[in-house]
Amino acid sequence: MNKFNHYLPIVTNGITTILLSFSMLGNNLFNRKTLLILLIIGVYNCRHKLTTLIKNSLKLWPLLLLLGWCLLSQYWSRWPEETIMAVFIQILMLIMCFSLVESLGTEKTKKILINAAILAIIINLVYILTHPNSAFSSRGLTSFYYSKNNIGLVMAISSILLFFSYKTKFKWLLFCLSFSLLLATNSKTSLVLFILCLLLTWLFTLSSTTEDPKSQLFFYMFCQTIGLTVVIYLSTHQEELLNYVYYQLDEDLLTGRGKLWSTMLLHAEEQLNYGLGFEAVWVGSENSEIYYTELVESAPLWVEQIVSSDGGYVDILVSTGFVGLGLTLFLFIHCFLLALRHPSRSELAPFVAIFLFTIGHNVTESTLLISTNVLWLMFLLAIFSMTNPPSSVETSVFSTKLVFSEGENLG
Repeated sequence: MNKFNHYLPIVTNGITTILLSFSMLGNNLFNRKTLLILLIIGVYNCRHKLTTLIKNSLKLWPLLLLLGWCLLSQYWSRWPEETIMAVFIQILMLIMCFSLVESLGTEKTKKILINAAILAIIINLVYILTHPNSAFSSRGLTSFYYSKNNIGLVMAISSILLFFSYKTKFKWLLFCLSFSLLLATNSKTSLVLFILCLLLTWLFTLSSTTEDPKSQLFFYMFCQTIGLTVVIYLSTHQEELLNYVYYQLDEDLLTGRGKLWSTMLLHAEEQLNYGLGFEAVWVGSENSEIYYTELVESAPLWVEQIVSSDGGYVDILVSTGFVGLGLTLFLFIHCFLLALRHPSRSELAPFVAIFLFTIGHNVTESTLLISTNVLWLMFLLAIFSMTNPPSSVETSVFSTKLVFSEGENLG
């Protein structure tokens, strides 16, 4: 039994690393079976810490509120069954990510993600060296992915993780390799976001905040009020927004995204406050709102092949309305402010960088609330790590408190 208890964590960590690398390799490797295995591992490892898991999960109550709103949208969705199933899968993802981070801890989670990234880099390198003709296209490096943007995203995530890892010659070499592959993809979005997020994360690690609880609460409420004001303003000026989309937005913007964005926003113009229903727009079958737009006649191939508007915030607005968009913004502010109060910012650096990268990437790609998207998975692992305290620290929503052993004090 002792040997079993000794080797079990090693085996489960190895399996977790391999399965997380699947999410980076794409090509349907990260599917519901993979999610189920990771869920079982996470829940099993947390079987003795369920109370702590629930307590720490509640720190991300804006995310739970967002999913609650998504579930509520079943009542006005054309396809409520699709909505319920999508929310159920999201809940499983949350439990999986929460339990993995809770059982592993922030530092070990980071190490496993780094090892998964290294595995993905090596597999890509082997494929590129053995299949050079198919690994490159006229637009850049694609490796075995569908497009250059897919591998660009993976190499950007890998570069972020390796940049903030403990530096050894081997990891520096791998960082240079992953960054070189990122350059070779010619994926401008991933490259620009990678550089920008490194800069912002560096500023995050250098910044300092007051420890006064009243000042923290005021700052928290001030930031959330600003976010709420922005969403209310957009909601009460829908007509101006739609007029801009209809008359000013270039349909060729960002390789045709303007056409998709304007079509979906105008299709949902009567329901922009609460949306058309979560997972009711892009289901991948005829049970989706896209089949009720003019794109069916003007661009039928788009309708059959694309699975999103290539604009995550447009998709969130169309499916969950200004309420869902506001809750998403609320979640961003909440997580970042909690990270500011974390006692070890350097420990959080890679997670903050992934958090910021996801927020930026979601502008031109649909990432958030997509269950099999690698960046959504990384985002969930990142925000739970950002709000999960080290073993020696206990945090509440508005304060940070060091926990000392019995009889120890600051004096």
